[in-house]
Amino acid sequence: MVLYGFILSLSLELPDVEVDLGSGRRNLMVLLGRRAAAVLVFILSAAASAFFTFFDAVNSSHTWAIPLLSLVPVLASLAGLNSHFESLEDVYRTKSINIIALCLFLVAFDGYLLIELLL
Repeated sequence: MVLYGFILSLSLELPDVEVDLGSGRRNLMVLLGRRAAAVLVFILSAAASAFFTFFDAVNSSHTWAIPLLSLVPVLASLAGLNSHFESLEDVYRTKSINIIALCLFLVAFDGYLLIELLL
C-alpha cells in the first residue's frame, strides 16, 4: 500500500511542476519531469500488482481477486504513459485518471476484504 501512496503523491504533484520551478523548489517532480514521473507511476503500480500476485500465489488462496483488482491502477498508469503533457488539460486528465483508479482499487479492495470477513 505504500507504493500506492507514492503513486498518489506523484499524481497530485503532476500539475505543479511550473509553480515549483518558479519558486525554486527542487522536489522529485521537478527533478524527474512529468514524462519520467509517469513512467515511475507505471513501474510502481506494476510492482504493487506483482506483489499482490506473488502474495496470492504464495498464500495458496488462488482467488486472484486482489491481483485482478490491482490491475486498475496499472491500466490507468498506462494511459498516463500515452499522455504527451502538452497542455494542462492533459496533465489534469492524467492526474484524475490515476487518482480515480487508486480510489476504485481501494474501495474494491476493502469491499473484497469485508466480504471475505463476513463469509
